[in-house]
Amino acid sequence: MYLFDILDGPNHQTNGEAIDNLTINAHPSEEAVVIKYRAINIRTRRFTGCQKLINLKDLNDDVDVQVLTNVVLEKCTIIPETMRQELEQVLYYLRKRSIHRNKPAREWSLSYIELFYEDTNEKNRGALCILELTKTTANLEVLIENETLIGALARVFREDWKKNFDLAATIIRIFVQFPYCSQFHAALSHHKIGALCMNAMEYELKRGDLWAAEIKTVDEKAARECRPLAIRKRQTLLAGCISLLINLAHDIDTELKMVRRDIVPML
Repeated sequence: MYLFDILDGPNHQTNGEAIDNLTINAHPSEEAVVIKYRAINIRTRRFTGCQKLINLKDLNDDVDVQVLTNVVLEKCTIIPETMRQELEQVLYYLRKRSIHRNKPAREWSLSYIELFYEDTNEKNRGALCILELTKTTANLEVLIENETLIGALARVFREDWKKNFDLAATIIRIFVQFPYCSQFHAALSHHKIGALCMNAMEYELKRGDLWAAEIKTVDEKAARECRPLAIRKRQTLLAGCISLLINLAHDIDTELKMVRRDIVPML
């Protein structure tokens, strides 16, 4: 039903190698999913950066994204079941982009903003779709000028960052994609995004201390299994917050505010 090609090298899972650091992204211009990962030789512990390209065909309104997700997971076995939602969101975006290839970014963003008033999965999907739009340089100015979009992103981040690592990290990555300019800085200041990032960093650092204390109370095996996915997501969120704050620190007044909030010890 769904035809596609997978372009890659050898099957690392059958060559005595483990897979980690796997990411799923939409190709910037083609109807394709880009899978990047690290293959680790179990015996030598050496690693190699690898990539698979999943070329999709005939993405249109008739394509059932959930069914397509199942097919991709079946054919590309290195993608873990735990990343099903992320894969589905990328496929949804690719289908949407294919259908509206000539539709301007302003119209795309308006349709994605509507998803921010839905449930968590739809919010995640909307944020990922907007993130993909930011990867095209020509879209950035249009997106920055969209006050409704910036306000919606700020609202969702403010309401959901404590309970949804993925959504919060995606929204921060959207802001980081925007180039530094006075107009964008003014929009972020208006919505107090810098202060929200500081709050998020303070909260996550305290949560990290609690997790570290918990690990000390269990045996070594249990410690290795304790919240590995949550810890990675927390690190992604913190890295995004730091990158955004560095961008905002181009403004000396903002930098001084960060110093007064004790950002240096956090780093």
